[in-house]
Amino acid sequence: MIVLKKIVVVVFLIVGKYSISQALNNKEGLTNFTKINFNKELISSKKVRSITTEYMIKKELSPIDKKPKIKTYYEYNDSGLLTMYYRTFLLHDTIYDTLVEFYTYNEKHQLKELIKSEYGKYGIYTYKYDKKGRVVNVSRAEEENAHSSKIVFIPSKHKEVSKEYFEFSNIDSLSYMKYTLSDDNIRYKEKEVIFENGKLKKSYERLIFGSQKYKVYNYKYFEDKLVSKNVINNFDSKLMKRYVYRYYSDGNLSSMETHIKKENDPMFTIDFLYKDTKLLGSILKKNEKTGTIEITKFKYSHY
Repeated sequence: MIVLKKIVVVVFLIVGKYSISQALNNKEGLTNFTKINFNKELISSKKVRSITTEYMIKKELSPIDKKPKIKTYYEYNDSGLLTMYYRTFLLHDTIYDTLVEFYTYNEKHQLKELIKSEYGKYGIYTYKYDKKGRVVNVSRAEEENAHSSKIVFIPSKHKEVSKEYFEFSNIDSLSYMKYTLSDDNIRYKEKEVIFENGKLKKSYERLIFGSQKYKVYNYKYFEDKLVSKNVINNFDSKLMKRYVYRYYSDGNLSSMETHIKKENDPMFTIDFLYKDTKLLGSILKKNEKTGTIEITKFKYSHY
């Protein structure tokens, strides 16, 4: 457990249902926090307009080193839906690399269009859904009058580059197979998702014509809380990674450990600290081998 400036994070593992008060949705097992999918119900109820981050690093026997050259920004509408995500890196006070994403939604609050910077241009992704709310088509186009170095530009012609189609085959009322099809209507990828007693139990995704090696994800629960996510190599059934989750008494995620293979000691430990408003305040990620702690602080503006 991480101790920083005499602040001790105390962990409680309890039973509780995912609710509006929980800042993070951990139903599928969070593993990466570079870009965070915040609970939109909580964002909406707290009238959050935007979130900005501050990054710091604390090495053993060294003071905290602030990293002002890494900037991340989230912007939301009044329904708690993400409308803009921005992450940039500065090198010698010059923008070195920038990721910008813009989101628009339909009347059902489903993602309708995503515009994001990629490959020196802006890619435009358009989504279509079936009656069950599942994505069945994604088309990708390029904005000819835009460049990834621009945040503001005048839209012009869209040049369609590719399309993907998706088909579903139900295994039971919740479990299913998902197939990805090419423009030629050929299935080239499949994903199996298995539920048990209403909880995600197992999943995998593989290329049909590619390597027969792929990752299988197994999920374990304590009551209705996800407590571990195992990543298995299907080829030899060996454990590749294990993520362990713990929770506060209010149901919010309190810590996560990343174990490599069968090692009992974690490679990384992440602690989550919250504000009195239940909004996420800080993330502390510790490398257990080096003792280095990466600190991310979150600042909010409101409607």
